[in-house]
Amino acid sequence: MKTATIEAVILGHKNFGEKDKLIFFYTPEFGKIKVIAKGSRRINSKFTGHLETLSIVQASIYFGPRNIILTEINSTERIRPKNTLSNLKSALQIAEITNKLIQEEQTNENLHLLLQEAINLLTTTDKPQIITYAYIIK
Repeated sequence: MKTATIEAVILGHKNFGEKDKLIFFYTPEFGKIKVIAKGSRRINSKFTGHLETLSIVQASIYFGPRNIILTEINSTERIRPKNTLSNLKSALQIAEITNKLIQEEQTNENLHLLLQEAINLLTTTDKPQIITYAYIIK
């Protein structure tokens, strides 16, 4: 049993059980990991507002015997694509592509920086499809 504090990008989430969420993180240390946020679907949860897709977070996780459990989370940066539908669509495509193509616990040296850079570029660009294609190619 071990705990760790990580910096991660949230790639997405799924509802898990009645009150929990399964969160997909990408971290430079552990690669893509699935983390259970217990009670996060409750209205007064301490995780409310921190589990948005494409947020850069600092989280404390606990490696249990079967699952990884989220114990604390703080948003360090919320990435807001420029308020156009095409920029938001491109940002979510980048997150979905990364989530689907990276296997669990697979690491890549430059992927974390590439992911952050691509999403940050979407906050200022008027041509989001070019950034999405460049991300896919890289």
